[in-house]
Amino acid sequence: MLLQLDPSTRGKITVRYSEVYEAVWDEEPVSYRKDNIARRHANIRLREFVRKYAAFSQGYVTTPNELLKTGTSQNNQPIPDAA
Repeated sequence: MLLQLDPSTRGKITVRYSEVYEAVWDEEPVSYRKDNIARRHANIRLREFVRKYAAFSQGYVTTPNELLKTGTSQNNQPIPDAA
C-alpha cells in the first residue's frame, strides 16, 4: 500500500501511523485488546490516506478535492454544463 505513494510521503505517513497507533494503544483500557484496536485504527487511517491522495501524488488529479468529489481514483467524469 505504501508503494503507491512517493518516497517522501512514505516516511511522513509511517510516522503518523505510529502516532495514531500509540494514541489508540494508550486509550484502550483492556490490555488484550490494545494491539488489535491500535493496529485497526492506524490501518484504517492509512487506507483512507492512500485512497484519497495516491492519485494526487502521482499526478492523476490536480487537487485531492477533485478525487473526493468523484469518489474514484480516475478523473474521467464528464464536466456538467453550467446552466
